[in-house]
Amino acid sequence: MASARDEVGKHGYELYDTDPPEQIAERVSKRVTQQLEAKTPKSGEHQAVIGTNIVGVLAHEALGHICEADLTLAGSALMGKLGQKIAGERVTIYDTALIDEGFGAIKYDDEGVPGQDTALIRDGVLVGLMHNRETAAKMGTKPTGNARAQDFRVPPLIRMRNTCFEKGDHTFDELLEGIKFGYYLEAFRGGQANLDGTFTVGVQSAFEIVKGEMGRPVRNVGISGNTLETLMQVDACGKDFGLEMGRCGKGQAMFESSGGPPLRVKKILIGGS
Repeated sequence: MASARDEVGKHGYELYDTDPPEQIAERVSKRVTQQLEAKTPKSGEHQAVIGTNIVGVLAHEALGHICEADLTLAGSALMGKLGQKIAGERVTIYDTALIDEGFGAIKYDDEGVPGQDTALIRDGVLVGLMHNRETAAKMGTKPTGNARAQDFRVPPLIRMRNTCFEKGDHTFDELLEGIKFGYYLEAFRGGQANLDGTFTVGVQSAFEIVKGEMGRPVRNVGISGNTLETLMQVDACGKDFGLEMGRCGKGQAMFESSGGPPLRVKKILIGGS
């Protein structure tokens, strides 16, 4: 059975200008028909270019949660790693309240701390975490403006705002160059991550890359791995930038955004039926 999904979001009625229903329907129907003619992927570790839609999922699910200081103190994969190299040198990741179009744009958090940029990874080194006033005091640092509550009936928790990979300097075609065989992972179907850094992501739209060129579509694709090991495999970042709008759990529902440029990885575990 072929299926596809899409999710878009804006702050107002401009949604109907930038993403009219007809355009969304065309995008979803194209993904469904693409699966009908697609083949299953070759399972194993392969080079890949990860599209902005999936990069946003990795920024939020695979990395963002383990950078929330309350979860770090609870024993996440980043416990005790501040100042250490945990990713490839081209990787810079931040969480910010200052992207106006993002769902996580705030002037102040719910503890009165001003919204700000918070660097998490800079040039591959873990340089910061997301804090509220409590965890900042415990770790001898300053709060980062990440305390957010769903509404007045619940206490604020450390929550992401807009969590993104920094752009690089490669065009999309340059990311494909040199890949003899691999995959372009375009759009996600769903995903989850654990405090130990392991993650799985279902991919609803993907293509083979053959000799640096886009090839046939593939279906029933899944990727999995360890966040820190995967970040070490990033060897190029694209010039383009995509921002995905969404909602996050953690006991309270919260609107947030995540994104970044397309990334090229030297290897990632690909699964298929």
